Amino acid sequence: MKSAATSALPAILIGGLVAGTVDIGAAALISHVSPALIAHYIASGLLGKASFALGAPAVCLGVILQCAMSVLIAAIYWSVTARMPRLRAQWWLGGLLAGLVIYLVMNFLVMPFSAAPVTLHQVVAHLTLAKVVQNLVAMFVFGWIIAFCVRHLGRRPGGYPSAGNAGPAVMSVAALAAALAPLLAARPSSADSPRAQGPDPVTVIASAKNAIDAANSGWVPAMERGDADAVAAAYADDGVLVTSKGDAIHGRAAVAARYRAELAQMGRVVGGGLVQEGVAVSSGMVYEWGQGWLATRKDGKRRMSSGPYFTVWRRGPDGSWQILRNLVL
Repeated sequence: MKSAATSALPAILIGGLVAGTVDIGAAALISHVSPALIAHYIASGLLGKASFALGAPAVCLGVILQCAMSVLIAAIYWSVTARMPRLRAQWWLGGLLAGLVIYLVMNFLVMPFSAAPVTLHQVVAHLTLAKVVQNLVAMFVFGWIIAFCVRHLGRRPGGYPSAGNAGPAVMSVAALAAALAPLLAARPSSADSPRAQGPDPVTVIASAKNAIDAANSGWVPAMERGDADAVAAAYADDGVLVTSKGDAIHGRAAVAARYRAELAQMGRVVGGGLVQEGVAVSSGMVYEWGQGWLATRKDGKRRMSSGPYFTVWRRGPDGSWQILRNLVL
């Protein structure tokens, strides 16, 4: 038993750590963000949205979690294929099946039910063929790396792999790991892009978080009170509201007047909510998008309206964040 455990260790550790590292790089390339931001997202599985305000400690936690999960997956693959020698021998098939299972479990079980700011509804609602293909390919690569290492680095019934078999396997894994560094270095992040100036995106998002959360959490209560001034308070003096009909309302006072007129027309607001689906940073401004809905009652009839929103937040000279543009569809 001790010998079997000892022989499994190199394959599990090397396969898990290399696959986990490549996975972070693949996620960064697919999402067009830096690997550090991917680590923040991983850490948010435990910390929630607070992960994006913690800087380097959250990045370290994300890397540790990624390594731990990847090694655990490699150990599970080792255990399962130990009873399926033919599948272990056909490592390309084993990796393909493992990648498919990992994709389904991570996207439909782990992420939606973790503390990460994403729900199962959001995962399903934003599925596209391109995203499915990209993420499936990444998971297949993840599975192939683990399956390859288990096949070639693990101990066989007759002893350790021969030098002729183990040598190329070890060299291939080492080459793959070495190739990852220039791959990530070639991916421009917000910190080293010629067009990017100022703090990194994580810092910018963290600084805007309180203002955005306050506006989002206060929107429905203000609508229920019929307080148009409170709804418009988050707008900058030159902020613009673009309605679903294409009307552009310029200025905080005009936005408040528009909400006041709409509240009088739609009746009493009796419920609603906002679901933030994502944030991004460009040129020092924060771009936020999501879904919103309102329930109203007028003349004894209850009505429901819903739709997506897109909001641009700008930091003023005093450091406060305000809405520069808000598009409601």
